[in-house]
Amino acid sequence: MEIHLVSPYWAPFVGGAEVVAEETVAVLSKTHHITVHTSNHSNTARLKAGLTTDYPSGTRIIRYATPNNYPIFRPKLGGADLVHFHGFYRPLVLFAAVQKFQGPLVVQPQNNLSHLLGRQSPSWQFLRRTFDNDVFRLLRAKFAGFICLSNREVSVLESMGIDPRYCTVIPGPLRLTMLEALQDFGKFGDRDPDLFVVSSRLVPQKHIEHAILAVARVPRIRLAIAGAQGDREYSQSLRNLTKELKISDRVEFKGLLSPYELQKLYKNAVGSILASRSEGWPLSIAESILFGSIPIGTTEAVSHLTESMSLPLLYDWGNIDALSARISEVRDNAESIAPDLEFAKSWITDNLSPELVAKKVEDFYIKILDS
Repeated sequence: MEIHLVSPYWAPFVGGAEVVAEETVAVLSKTHHITVHTSNHSNTARLKAGLTTDYPSGTRIIRYATPNNYPIFRPKLGGADLVHFHGFYRPLVLFAAVQKFQGPLVVQPQNNLSHLLGRQSPSWQFLRRTFDNDVFRLLRAKFAGFICLSNREVSVLESMGIDPRYCTVIPGPLRLTMLEALQDFGKFGDRDPDLFVVSSRLVPQKHIEHAILAVARVPRIRLAIAGAQGDREYSQSLRNLTKELKISDRVEFKGLLSPYELQKLYKNAVGSILASRSEGWPLSIAESILFGSIPIGTTEAVSHLTESMSLPLLYDWGNIDALSARISEVRDNAESIAPDLEFAKSWITDNLSPELVAKKVEDFYIKILDS
């Protein structure tokens, strides 16, 4: 099968959505011909446009020269049996819909739907809702299927006029490096009962300021923030907040960490915090659990996870008092929460391996091509 995947970003860009796509492609490329169409953006620098080959998988990667800050390009989709759009990036979806490509188009929104997104400017919210509610309704017949990360995403697509029979729910896979590192699980140092982790790009939608405000209310608690600077102004506002609260000595901005460094951080911390109001597939929750760090997340973003694996501990988004109470609970009662943590770890390793997720994606492709 010749599969073309269109994604606004690709490695070495690091984000949760990109990890989901890259791990899936790494497995699919063993049995199928994969071509990735992407921009020349990364977290730190612009990359050279053109064709490269990812070794050892053999995946062809075509990078298009794109404007600063906007990964807009027109992918050339000739020769594909099926095209998979990873992320509901509207310019790319529109370009594909007006091309003469005759094969099936599959969209994996990756939570990038206007009804699910968190904090946005009013103008961006208006433009996205207009596209989702009006423009996409005219184009939806062009698309053969939708891969969703949760039932909530299916419901939103249904409100946009998509028949749920064309949707399938497939959670995102874990990073292979994370699964492989479990073999060395015991080699890190002792866990710090006062250390919590936020693993996230520094962008407003993640509401990292809530974690900082909550940490300030709990004596002795320290916070390590690991992630790339996605928004310079927002990143600086977080640093300013720690100074205003007089907790600069308790909050450390670690920047973008390697998978090994992130594993070590999780292994040394007692807990982790996900403060965003909306998430597609909260990869940081699963990775935190794998390395024994007890996760705390918002009811609005991750309550569906507790149905499967009993964690994370939940609080209502924006309720700083409730988040502070959860932090204290984890610090004071980590041992009593351990059984839930072990159950969740087993569920993750049994259900979220890249091989299993890629097989579900492949089966969905075959179903679409046979229909």
